[in-house]
Amino acid sequence: MTSSFKKLPGSGAELSVSIDLAEFKGYMDRAFEARRAELAIKGFRPGMIPESLAREAISSKVVFDDAAERAVKTTLAEAAEKNGWMIIDRPRIEIKEDPATFSYIATLSLFPEVDISGYMAIAEKERTALAAKKAGLTVTDKELEDALLWLRTSRATLAELATPAEKGDVIDIDMTSSEDAKPHHDRFVLGNGRFMPGFEEKLVGVTAGKRLEFPLTGPADYWKESLRGKEIAFDVTVNTVFERVLPMADDAFAQSLGRVTTFEELQANMRAGILAEKAQHEDEAAAQKALEAISDAATIDIPGTMTLRIKEQDPSLTDLAAKKKIAQHLVIYEIAEKEGIQPADEEVAKEIAHYNAGAKGTEPVDAKRLHDYIYERIQQKNVYAQLLGTDRH
Repeated sequence: MTSSFKKLPGSGAELSVSIDLAEFKGYMDRAFEARRAELAIKGFRPGMIPESLAREAISSKVVFDDAAERAVKTTLAEAAEKNGWMIIDRPRIEIKEDPATFSYIATLSLFPEVDISGYMAIAEKERTALAAKKAGLTVTDKELEDALLWLRTSRATLAELATPAEKGDVIDIDMTSSEDAKPHHDRFVLGNGRFMPGFEEKLVGVTAGKRLEFPLTGPADYWKESLRGKEIAFDVTVNTVFERVLPMADDAFAQSLGRVTTFEELQANMRAGILAEKAQHEDEAAAQKALEAISDAATIDIPGTMTLRIKEQDPSLTDLAAKKKIAQHLVIYEIAEKEGIQPADEEVAKEIAHYNAGAKGTEPVDAKRLHDYIYERIQQKNVYAQLLGTDRH
């Protein structure tokens, strides 16, 4: 066998292969014997049919097609191994008419070469900028107050009110509508905007036990298209109005959380937590910025087949956006290869178990796809840590 190839744009290659007839005869013989073993002729046991009868029964074209398929598959694999290719799409094969040899031309789409020369120098710039940003991070008194208010609100108790409902109160209702006559029960914070615009405003000032009937027209930009511009009649009974009673901001509240003993200690812990969240946000932003800069500087000839596949998954992507997304994935893969960043089986298994524990009752997920997703997510996190010089775990 002899072969040669030339590179094509878009990480493609055109491989030319010639197999002399003596070598190809071996493929023909094996193809014939395989068909002969499957042949059934009355009076003969399987595999014991005389060659002359078998050749009369088996089409020479069938044998040639089988031999050609085997020869192409074998020689393609040899060429891919020899040249270090990863073929990412079905090759286009053209068999040449040559009486002296069995010859073909294969047009291949290959996994692209990724040149990220100087990537750590780019990452170092982002590390320096990140260090300066994190050094200047602070937590304002307002941020701490808002976090404490959210925490106290999450642990509020409810006290029934005989007075009219106000925004911020919790109300318990039963409701039907012209769209759905089936009664619905709900309990929610009045004013949080869970319902169609205008609905909650109708309930402000209403006392427990009151029944209201009112129409509303769906806004032109309402999330549910079928209700846009449509008038809906509501029938609502307010069962109970509750005041949310927040716990006092004191040592007893801090102790009820089970982690601290004083309110001052709680404040210090929360301030540190807010600061850590801000630092993590800066880490993520810097890692993404470094990845984009490395991808922009990288040399990658992205195959058209990759672009088509990712646009099939997300038709809203332009060619440019699709290529940018692919480039970033390839850069992550290349950095992982260079730095030896391969998630351990135990780490992947632990994340899969955690995912499955939280996904009980949902639709089953393909095990291999879930493994690949978790593996890639961990690998990406570790690549980001490598770029920023932070702890991977």
